[in-house]
Order: sequence, then structure tokens, then C-alpha cells
Amino acid sequence: MPIQPIDCGGTCGVQVRVARKERTLTRFLSYNAHGGLEATIAKAKKIEAAMEQIAGPKATKLGRAYEKPSKSSRTDVPGISARYRMRNEIPVLHITVVWMEGNASFRRQRKTDYSTEIHGLLGAVQCALDKRLKMTGLPQMSAEKAWLKIKKSLEK
Repeated sequence: MPIQPIDCGGTCGVQVRVARKERTLTRFLSYNAHGGLEATIAKAKKIEAAMEQIAGPKATKLGRAYEKPSKSSRTDVPGISARYRMRNEIPVLHITVVWMEGNASFRRQRKTDYSTEIHGLLGAVQCALDKRLKMTGLPQMSAEKAWLKIKKSLEK
């Protein structure tokens, strides 16, 4: 929260905080020194806008992508795989999309499954491709082309 109320005994006001990867800018504004609650919050919003310009643009929340298939990839579609899962004792094909999240000191793998039973074959592939685009920002191939590659890997 960029504008945070502070109420700690004799200290009452708001703290304006703008954080970026390179640096964090903060400023405390007292209710007494700035004309009460409404005036302080109005001034804090103006200061926040000025601090946003000084700090620069926000970092994007894009994860690391699998740009090309790894050697152990089961499909030839980067970051996307297919597997069968049991549902009510019936095997159902699921399309899985995988990406990496975090920074250099703490990284973790994330994944989401899309059921072909719910979305249909091309629908599940399209959902996986859309999620990959949203999380990584990498360009994607068409759902039909991706499905052909996945289908070929399932036949092996």
C-alpha cells in the first residue's frame, strides 16, 4: 500500500512509499503539520505522484519463460506438456503450462493444468498458450500447431 496510515502513540500521520527494484522512496506527513486528515491525504497523493515520476517505471511481473523445449521435454512446445490424469477412474488428458517466478535469490516453478474434458482439446491448448503469454510475455504459436506437436508426442 503506497499511502499507509501511521498511528503510534503521539505520532499520527501517513507514510508515502514508492518502491522500485533499485530504490525505495518514503516520506512521512503528520496530520498536525499538514492541516488534518483530509488535507494530509490530499497532499500525500500529490507527493506520491511526484515520487512515482522520480522513481521511474514499475518492473513488469513477467516470469522466466521456457523459450525452447528442454532436452527432457515431452512435447516440442516450450513450457507446455500433456499428461493423462484419472478422474472417476477414467483417464482425462490435461494440458499443463509451466513457468518460473521470483528473483535470483528465490525462484520457484509454477504450473497450471487445463482439462480437455472441460475446455475441449483446442480450448485447453489455447488456455495454456494464453496463460504462458500472460506470465512470460513470449510470443506464441497457434493452438492448432501446438496441438499437432503435443499429439505427436502422445503417440510415441
